[in-house]
Amino acid sequence: MKPIYIVLIAIAALFLVLLIFMIIRTILTKKDTSKSTYVGPKVDIDKLTEILQGAVRIPTITPYHPGDDMSSFLKYHKYLQDSFPEIFKIADLTIINKYSLIIKIEGTEKNLLPIAFLAHQDVVPATMEGWEVEPFSGDIKEGCVYGRGSQDMKCQMISALFAMETLLKERKLPRKTIYFCFGHDEESTGMEGAHNIAKYLEENNIKFEFILDEGGTITDGSLLGIDGKIALIGTCDKGYADFKITSTKD
Repeated sequence: MKPIYIVLIAIAALFLVLLIFMIIRTILTKKDTSKSTYVGPKVDIDKLTEILQGAVRIPTITPYHPGDDMSSFLKYHKYLQDSFPEIFKIADLTIINKYSLIIKIEGTEKNLLPIAFLAHQDVVPATMEGWEVEPFSGDIKEGCVYGRGSQDMKCQMISALFAMETLLKERKLPRKTIYFCFGHDEESTGMEGAHNIAKYLEENNIKFEFILDEGGTITDGSLLGIDGKIALIGTCDKGYADFKITSTKD
């Protein structure tokens, strides 16, 4: 038998083993179909929107070259501290490589694995070309906040911190310790920010039960025969998961 055929058979066999493994993992994955009875605190949408607007107005542009002006990141850090005083009153703040942040909120049950919320502070550069509003204005149009970072991804960062701040105002501490990890150069390589955050966590033997990071695009579900909108939820290690989330505005 020719060597090329042996290689092709080996590749096909490996693919078949992988496929069988995925099928077995899917079958064995425990499916929890219970519905949550949790009722969250009332959210001040106007205040949340105002904070996101302010975050967008600080042009934390990705550093692409040594010596780039990084003063906007220091301004942004100060803005976060001013916007979320309850968090920074009790948080263990670790600054990584001058501009990336690890914000740790100690949980009430130290024996539980912590969880992490990830986001990046930086945004790609923008000029007025192709924009209907100034790209760092934070203006509201048609019910949306416009500007660099409003979607990618200061929205997620501000939302996570706002939720934590809301709970702390009600004197509610999380059971699990929570880490907020915010890099500063994701839009280039992540080697200065996220890479060093991961290195710090590894060196300190910090492991998580799960992490929540940037998600995929929300799109029209009708393309897949689904009524309503769908969003890609990237899962790894733990296997398969479906979530149905309903949101209403008072």
